[in-house]
Amino acid sequence: MKALVEAVGRYKLFTSQQYRSVVFARLLQDLIDCGMANARTKISLGLAAGKVYKGQSEPVREFMESKKWLFWYPEDIKQKVTALAERRYENDCVIITAKILMR
Repeated sequence: MKALVEAVGRYKLFTSQQYRSVVFARLLQDLIDCGMANARTKISLGLAAGKVYKGQSEPVREFMESKKWLFWYPEDIKQKVTALAERRYENDCVIITAKILMR
């Protein structure tokens, strides 16, 4: 069996195309087996960052956009949690948690 090429840094899915291919293929197969996807489903990476080094949000966003990956920086997350907290009451743990966080 051919060994995978050494990936750079801690975030191997972001830095190694070979790792991504292996993980995405297995993930897609698992989703198909569970009936949650089909062969046309496209998998993409995303990053939701609760904290980013000062002044680095924009370079990270540009890098992620260049790869067509999703990036939510801290301001995005706060906006989305605030929007959930402003919704009327629902018996949904996500909305209840958002309401508690925004108190």
